[in-house]
Amino acid sequence: MNNTPYIFYSYSLSCVDVLLTTSEQWDLLLDNLGREIAYRKTSPTEQDRDTCIITPDKTTILNDSNGEVVDVLYFSIAKHIDSRKAIKYDKSADILSRESVAADEYLVGNIVMIPLLGLLAASDRSSQEDMNAKSSTNRFRAIVREIPLHSISIESAASYEYLREALKNWQLDEFSFTVRPFNPSVKTPGDKLHSLLSPDNAKVMGKEKPNKGDHLTFSEEGLMNEVTGLADRGYGEYGTVGTTVDGYHARIEKTAPESRKPPRIKVFVPPMSSKEAHVQAVAKTLLEIYGKTP
Repeated sequence: MNNTPYIFYSYSLSCVDVLLTTSEQWDLLLDNLGREIAYRKTSPTEQDRDTCIITPDKTTILNDSNGEVVDVLYFSIAKHIDSRKAIKYDKSADILSRESVAADEYLVGNIVMIPLLGLLAASDRSSQEDMNAKSSTNRFRAIVREIPLHSISIESAASYEYLREALKNWQLDEFSFTVRPFNPSVKTPGDKLHSLLSPDNAKVMGKEKPNKGDHLTFSEEGLMNEVTGLADRGYGEYGTVGTTVDGYHARIEKTAPESRKPPRIKVFVPPMSSKEAHVQAVAKTLLEIYGKTP
């Protein structure tokens, strides 16, 4: 089995504007196990109810930064498929046609949550069996919002502070970027690069690779820090390829500067001896990047 990519989010889960505790979040998962809801339907029928929570479970991990045991909840979001498109071939007429055929199968996306820190990871595969991270989190959000008095917020956990933490801690194999000078004011970091680009009326695109040894080094005085300083304020974009502290392939994926959205962190977690061990590896990766100060 291939490694599973995960996208990371921050979240809050509330009832009457009061944050739910870990045990209350666990109860919510159990109470709504298998309860199907209609997703993005204005006037849903019973047949439209195709989305539910399945296979909830929990485990713990150790937060190495403070020695505390941290609770981890995990479950899947399932979407029932009762029909799908199939290509049919009429040999006698030599004609291809696309038809709906009956089905009884599920798309599944996996979610891992650390309630203490409000951190969430969602698997990001897209196939006939797998639901991507965007769909999984959106459907989970819809399930919670159908529960009376409850609300949920799920946002991309890719602030520039978190991105910089990843750049400092990962073994970086490549750093690619596009940046342009500030307008109108200069900020730090980024002012050094700005002062070189502005007189030339230029923007610069490039890629850093290791000069000696196997990996790049993110330094306070280096080009990567200058690039991220510009990108933090919407004057550039960057991406990286590297390896986490635990040896997992990781990427920071570029977003267009005009989107005003930070890059997205994606980590590829390998199969483990059990589902619980795999979940613990995902949760430890969340802590590595985001959980230094719970």
